[in-house]
Amino acid sequence: MSSLVIAFTWIFFALFLVAMVALAFWRGKGMTQRILAAISLSVAVLVLALALTLSIGQVSAGYRGVVLNFGHVTGEVFGEGIYWKIPVVQRVAMVNVQLLAYHAEASAASRDLQDVKTSITLNYYLDPTKVAILYQNLRSEYE
Repeated sequence: MSSLVIAFTWIFFALFLVAMVALAFWRGKGMTQRILAAISLSVAVLVLALALTLSIGQVSAGYRGVVLNFGHVTGEVFGEGIYWKIPVVQRVAMVNVQLLAYHAEASAASRDLQDVKTSITLNYYLDPTKVAILYQNLRSEYE
């Protein structure tokens, strides 16, 4: 089952329960019960807004999102754009797949005591299809 279906199932179930409680209060004859119904409906709307806010995210251009369930790498990778996740269960770690440069300088002396200075730049990028494996093995320590 996809995470989107699971997230919406839990949200729908919670809202259904709150709506049933609100309906039970609303059918009561007193003004206090109607106020409680209005408050419970307001809470339901706030819970829905919070759940939707926490379940939507965005992967920026040049990045991939590695999906983690309670910190465990699932192997699922989100491409650029908007994604859905389960608010408490899932987290998305961003991995840069743009062209990166590693620059190193070194110096040494030759046999005839001449100073030799070298500057090397290595351009590299991460394969977007393998970022889940990379993140699982190295986390963000690959740079």
